[in-house]
Order: sequence, then structure tokens, then C-alpha cells
Amino acid sequence: MYAVATPIYEETWALLGETNKYTTHASIRFKNIKASKESFLVDVIGVKGETVHVCAVKIASMQPFHVVPVCKEIPFLEDGTTTVSF
Repeated sequence: MYAVATPIYEETWALLGETNKYTTHASIRFKNIKASKESFLVDVIGVKGETVHVCAVKIASMQPFHVVPVCKEIPFLEDGTTTVSF
């Protein structure tokens, strides 16, 4: 078992990143993180043919010991950057 430390954005959101990877927050994968109380945006960088599994959690809605992450699958049809909204 291991743990991942992640910053909290706007006292509301935490980027869990690629939960299926050992390094969940690679700086070559995530850029331009923008958070507000209502939304969380992150640019995800990928290569053609790749699907990136990325997760975040809204801290403000958490109950103790009950964390429900929101996860999205981002397919890349070409090399580039996609903005993901949570």
C-alpha cells in the first residue's frame, strides 16, 4: 500500500491524477490547473492512440472516510492537450 499527497485547490478540489499509475501527477501530463468553488479544469497532455484515466475529488462535499472521486477517460486521437472539466 502507498499514499499520494496532493494539493488542495481553492479549498475545494484535489487532483488525484492518474490513479492507475505509480506517478499520479506527472508534470509532463497535467498543466494549467484552474479551480473555483463550482468547477475544476485541468489540461491533460497525451499522444495519439493513448487513453488517459484522470480523477479528481471535490473536498467540500466529502464526508469523513467517504471519498467519492470523479474519474474520466480521455482518448487522444492525435498528440496534444485536452482540457478536462470536473
